[in-house]
Amino acid sequence: MKRMTRSIIWFILCACLLLPTMAASGLADTDKTPFMYSEELQEKERIAIDIYNTLLRYWAYDPQYICDVNANFPYFYGGAYVNSDRNLVLQVTSTIDEARGYFSEIIDVESIIFEEVIYSYAELKQQHKIIADKMDSTSSDVYISSITGVGISFSGNSVMLYICTCETGSAAVEFANKVRDSVSSFSNVLCSFTGGTDTPCTAVELGDGLHYIDSGAWYYGSAGYWAYDGGGNLGIVTTGHTGLASGSAIYIRTSAYSIQFGTIGTSFYSGSTDAAFVKRTNTSYTPSRFVPGHNFSIGSSDVMPEGTLIYSRGEKSKHKTGTVLDTNFSTVYGLTNCVLTSAAADLGDSGGVVAGSGNATTRKLVGIITGKQNSTGYLIYVKVNNVNSSLNTSIY
Repeated sequence: MKRMTRSIIWFILCACLLLPTMAASGLADTDKTPFMYSEELQEKERIAIDIYNTLLRYWAYDPQYICDVNANFPYFYGGAYVNSDRNLVLQVTSTIDEARGYFSEIIDVESIIFEEVIYSYAELKQQHKIIADKMDSTSSDVYISSITGVGISFSGNSVMLYICTCETGSAAVEFANKVRDSVSSFSNVLCSFTGGTDTPCTAVELGDGLHYIDSGAWYYGSAGYWAYDGGGNLGIVTTGHTGLASGSAIYIRTSAYSIQFGTIGTSFYSGSTDAAFVKRTNTSYTPSRFVPGHNFSIGSSDVMPEGTLIYSRGEKSKHKTGTVLDTNFSTVYGLTNCVLTSAAADLGDSGGVVAGSGNATTRKLVGIITGKQNSTGYLIYVKVNNVNSSLNTSIY
């Protein structure tokens, strides 16, 4: 039986906070000690993610850089997410028997939950693009300028519309209806209220991390991960949204002094990539895969489905955990194909590492921090495969 109807479903969460019941539902609380599932649930989630990535490799246009947004998906594919029991849910617009026959040729379907939905992923992406193309934070139209992001909810089989408003109660619902009507006629749009416009996580402030100097001021972000560029040079991948020019000097800054680490090789801030490769010129800095605080090392890469747990570390927020909320998030500051999570982020975290599945000692790299959703402070990251594809880099 179809789990969704064609009626408009509004999911009014909070006027100033996204997902306020998250801690109560067992997901990570961004203000407390990083959350961790039991070993049994971690293992179930690891299996779910492995199966999901197997499917993505099967559908990939380029298996070297698997993508969960652009791939040769079957026409009846609705999406995927991990549920509260840490099982992978595959959504299909066909009958479950038909879907089971298709997927059993690719993966072991015994641990998979199939779910019939109305809209295919292709339909959701089409509607997502219609709204995202209209998003403009500088618009004189109060409804258009209130949109802070656009995404897709697989668990809701819907497009997500993130809205900033000071209205509350019935006035907020009325406002959301007007925003919806001004950008879309699609029959299933979920609405989530946020407390402000999303912003890149860069700041002008003293502190440790990767820094560069502009007009006498120190701008800083965070180191993401060690990598090799196309020429075999070793360096660090960090954020690119500060507009760093090729050849710019990057420093490691401590409370006492600054030491040059290297220079910018390639930098991207467009489409689905916000990243820069910093070529190491100071060989006193040696590469590492270790993530302090979480105390695990980074292995290979992975793509995380909705509902899974991620682990982040940036200079300001340090080590945090959170849940993947939206894997198709388009930011109001111009990036697409990002991931919105419930982990905490702050100014200065940009470029920091985001990891996912694995175990207590080794986890997979999934992306780097690009920004945060205000005023929730929820972390937004760009996917590692998009980064490596754009920069022509490979993980150390």
